[in-house]
Amino acid sequence: MLVETLTTDRLILRELLESDFDALFRILGDPVVLEHYDAVADEEMTRRWLTGIRTGYERDGHSFFAVELPAEGEIIGICGLLMQPFEGKVYQEVAYLLAQQWWGRGYATEAARAVRDEGFERFGYDHLISVIEPANAPSVRVAERIGMILERIATFQDVTDAHIYGMTRDQWDEIRRNEQDQV
Repeated sequence: MLVETLTTDRLILRELLESDFDALFRILGDPVVLEHYDAVADEEMTRRWLTGIRTGYERDGHSFFAVELPAEGEIIGICGLLMQPFEGKVYQEVAYLLAQQWWGRGYATEAARAVRDEGFERFGYDHLISVIEPANAPSVRVAERIGMILERIATFQDVTDAHIYGMTRDQWDEIRRNEQDQV
C-alpha cells in the first residue's frame, strides 16, 4: 500500500489499485460524469489516468483515492489531492469525481472534506485549491461546502475562465475551531 486509507462516517478512501480498472472505466467513460472535461475516457485513456494516479502516489505520497461504500464494497468515485502545475507554480488541488447515480447524497462533500483535512494535517500544505469550470454548479457547491471561496478566474489548461476556489491553512484552522465549538 502506497497511501494511507481515510475513513469518514460513510466512506472509505483508499489507494486506487490496478484491479479497480473496471470501476474507474465506468466512471470515466460516462459522458454525463465527464461533461466538464475535454473528453470521455476510453480504455486507453483510463489506463493513462490509472498510471498517472499510481505515479502520484509514488512521487507525491497522494493522488486520487478510490471512494468506496464500505457496506457494498463498491467504488462510487474518486477524490484526492493532486499536484496541479499552472501559472508557473504547482498548486495542491482537492479534486473529486463521482459516478452519477451517487450524486446529490453528500458523498462528494464528505470525501472532499477528508482530503482537504489530509492536505493540511498530514502533508502540511498552506493553501489548497479546486479548479472548477464555471458551468459545473455541483462542483462549486462541494468546494463551498468544504469552506473554499472563489479566489480568482484564471486560464487552466484549455479552460480560459476556470474558477479557482481556495482555502488557506488559517481559514481551515478557523473552520476546524468552529466545528469543534459546535460539538
